[in-house]
Amino acid sequence: MDRRMFLGTAAAPALFATTAVTVFAQGYDNPRRSVPQDHEVRRRIRRRAFTRVMDGRPCWVVPTQVAVGWELVNAQRLVVVRVLEDRAALVADIGGAIQRIYITREDNASNSQELDGSVLETSDITTPSRVTGNAS
Repeated sequence: MDRRMFLGTAAAPALFATTAVTVFAQGYDNPRRSVPQDHEVRRRIRRRAFTRVMDGRPCWVVPTQVAVGWELVNAQRLVVVRVLEDRAALVADIGGAIQRIYITREDNASNSQELDGSVLETSDITTPSRVTGNAS
């Protein structure tokens, strides 16, 4: 047995242990994996969107990481994103009416601020959400 083989064999358990600790520790830091406690509530992710005219038509400026299930607020109008396309999104308003809006993705100070979204049911595990401390 030469020096390289000895050091490789001796270092393997230490490398495995540090990798395992790192991987398992990251799972607990992920808010999507955490289970809400009794006093915690899962809420939809809600962000502001504003209108800008591009190519002669109004476009909503939304965050770059927008996802299906997010709530968008634009001029006192609240919609939930149902389908995302390249330059458009199908959204549903509170009444359930589906509408196609043109979007452009851009992060800025107004649309990167987290707002309190609507409360999700405990059975809904697919909608992107964040956990808050209380239901009010």
